[in-house]
Order: sequence, then C-alpha cells, then structure tokens
Amino acid sequence: MSKSNLAPKMAITTEYHNQKVYDSYRYMENLKDSIFLNWVKEQETQTKEALNSISNRKILLYKISSLDKKNTATFSLLKITDNNTHFYLKKK
Repeated sequence: MSKSNLAPKMAITTEYHNQKVYDSYRYMENLKDSIFLNWVKEQETQTKEALNSISNRKILLYKISSLDKKNTATFSLLKITDNNTHFYLKKK
C-alpha cells in the first residue's frame, strides 16, 4: 500500500472524565466529513481498478459463487461463555 492510500490523520482530542483521549481518525465517525468522503471515493476507485485488473475475473467469480452455494450450514444453538467464547452446534 502506498502512502497516498493511507487515511489522513487529524489531531482530535476529546476529554472524558478529566482524561484526554487522542484519536487521529475520529473524524471518520462523521459520514458527511468531506475529507473522509474523498478518501473513501479514492479507495473505491483504487479497489475497482485492482479488481478489474484480475485476469479471468468472471471465471473466478463464478467459481467462488459456486463454492459459496455449496457451503451452507444451519446452527441450532449458540452458547457464549462468560469469557466471550462462542460455541456453535451444527444442526444435523
């Protein structure tokens, strides 16, 4: 990734309970921020260019789609432990 692809940093400080918190990317929470929107549009353009440059892309997409349709599963139970570990039981 070249440096130009990196999201711009902004010096934003917010104080919570007398504690200063620095967040260089806080502006991204504002989905109407012009700097953020321009960066997202640049990312979209670069992503489309990269994806469109893949040779035999249509064949690859068809293969991925075919494999994805084969891999379906239904889970009947989800158990979340006290330490936030997730256990899934697959329906037979």
